[in-house]
Amino acid sequence: MQGDSLGGERYSTVSTFEFNEDGFERAVQAAAQAKAKEMQRQMDQFARQYKGRPVAVVKPALRRAWERDGRTITDPELTEYAAYISEGTPIRFEA
Repeated sequence: MQGDSLGGERYSTVSTFEFNEDGFERAVQAAAQAKAKEMQRQMDQFARQYKGRPVAVVKPALRRAWERDGRTITDPELTEYAAYISEGTPIRFEA
């Protein structure tokens, strides 16, 4: 394919692109698993620190931890997670 002129010289451009859907899905899944593993590690650490404390104490601390990492969480989810942490009920993240 003939291209445009660049400094008086003609040049050709050839472009090909193949999308590997299976490879893309594997990469996305691997990234999701890595993120879930990191979130699990953080949640386990947080839960050990706050286990047995009142929900009123756990909830604002959990919100700060969640938002510090740039994540968002709804108030109902926050309340549910805070109650689980207070009770000592494990929270599991999966990809």
